[in-house]
This record gives sequence, structure tokens and C-alpha cells, in this order.
Amino acid sequence: MISPSADVYLNLAAEERLFKDPDGEPTLYLWQNHDAIVIGKWQNAWKECDVAAAERDGIKIARRLTGGGAVFHDLGNLNYTFIANEREYDAERQTEVIRKALAALGVNAVASGRNDLTVNGLKVSGNAFRHGGGKRLRHGTLLISADLSKMEKYLRPSPLKLSAKGVDSVRSRVGALRDLAGDISVSEVAASIAESFTAEFGAAEFVKFAPEEYLTCARLFSSEEFLFGKNPPYALHVEFLSSLGLTDIGFEVAKGTIISVNIHSDTLDEEFPIKAENALTGIPFNADSILYALNVSDDPVIREFGKRLSEALREQIFGAKK
Repeated sequence: MISPSADVYLNLAAEERLFKDPDGEPTLYLWQNHDAIVIGKWQNAWKECDVAAAERDGIKIARRLTGGGAVFHDLGNLNYTFIANEREYDAERQTEVIRKALAALGVNAVASGRNDLTVNGLKVSGNAFRHGGGKRLRHGTLLISADLSKMEKYLRPSPLKLSAKGVDSVRSRVGALRDLAGDISVSEVAASIAESFTAEFGAAEFVKFAPEEYLTCARLFSSEEFLFGKNPPYALHVEFLSSLGLTDIGFEVAKGTIISVNIHSDTLDEEFPIKAENALTGIPFNADSILYALNVSDDPVIREFGKRLSEALREQIFGAKK
């Protein structure tokens, strides 16, 4: 199947449908995304990328259902997915499909690590894996003409002080095929992979991309609960100024909910920190919920504090909503 969509959530939903399909025959799925950050199943979004910068610039953030590290996708990047039942699944043959497809275009790629591919020592393809229900999935990326400056800009943690549990990305030296092997297009690579797949596994039936069948799953992938609610527990500190002076707030967050708050401030109001901590504990960790929780107070000082805290969080973490 080849996706005509460049929406990361719809493409991940289509992949999920293919994985859940009872047909266990070897399947190849090719897809591309508009600018997007895709984090691994066990990763913490705040720790892997600059969420605020991404949201301000209209960069989508998605969580996939495989492990591994964070990657940046754009239209210079081609994604491929292999799916098969346990009996038919063969990672070495899949790697050969990609390697031979590149060789047909004059690119000498070498298998490295756990089925990654390198050209001249630079990583051009990385992979992640999944199994369940008697089936296996392996998907990967091919950097063709990707904007590496965007990768460097967005694949970094929030500038706020953050400590978190979870899987960290392993940064590798990456390269784009067009820089390493001359003029080469995404469409050429996709066509070569499709041809190499049929040469390796035999004649294949083309599967129609049916977006209307993926919409419910796509909404799940795009939901804040799925993206941020699945973050491993983490602690985050933010500093800002208000009429109460310089304040440092530590949030402990689990499954998208604030489970504890620790406020340090040079305020002379002894009751303020306790009032604010009580108001913030147990609510969703997002700027609107935090603003509302403090804005309902009868104390104008706390309301002003809530406004400044919400502004600081939008500026430094959540980004400005478009």
C-alpha cells in the first residue's frame, strides 16, 4: 500500500489497520508525512523535543506504537513498513529489499546495528519493531532530502529544567541520500523499493488506501491524552516573575495529571504557596486547566499569579495555540 496522504496521524492509523488485518501475508506500506516529530512508544515528549517551538511552528507531534527514539519527518523523508505473520516475517530479507532498492539507484548502503542502513558511515535508515497477535511489524525511515536543520531545531528537550523516566533517543550521525549519492528523488526511491519487494517476495496485490476507515484511529493518535498522557512520570520546574516575586514551581506529572506541586517563592505571603499547590494538584497538566484552577480563586493575587504561570507555560512549554 502507498499512502497518498501526508498526515502523520492518518498514516499511523493506516499502518495500525494493516497490522491488525488478519491477512498475514508479507506486506509493504510506503508513506510520507508533512513536518512532524514522531516519538517512540515509551518516550517522554517533553524530554525528546522542544514542544513549544514545534507547536508555534505548526509541527505536529505524534507517538507511534513501536519503541526506539524520536525522529523528524518531512516530505524529503520516505517511511516504509513491513508487516507479516510470525512464520513469514524475515528481517534480513526486509533489509535486503531496501538495500537492493538503493543499490539499483547507485547507492551502496551497508546494514549496521539492528537492521539500520548506513552510507559512507552516515545513518540513512533507522528502524523500530513491534509484535503481537501472531504478527510482526518493522518500520523505518529513509532520509532522502530531509531538512537536517529542522531535525536539530526540534529534536531537543524543552529548555525548562526537566527530569524524567523513560527511553531516551540515541543520537546518531545521519545523512541524506541526495547529499551522499547525487540527485535522487523520493518517488524514485519508492518505486525502486516496490520493485525490490516484488522481486524478493513475489507478485503483490495493491491495497487501496481508505482514509475514511482510519479516521477513528487517527483521532486517537492525535489526541493530547495519547501523546502526553502516555508520558512516563516526570518532574518539571518552571521559573517566572509575578507580583509575588520570582517563583520556581516543580510539577510532578503522571499520565497527563499533576500529582504533586512544590512552590518556591520569595513572597511574604505565607499562605499563598499552600493555596496554589492545593488548587493545582490533581488537575490535567495543560495551560488552560492551570489558568482555570487559579482563576476561580477569590484572591486577586492568586488570579494574577495564575495568569502569569499560564503565560509562562504557553511560552516555554505548550506553545501558542493557533
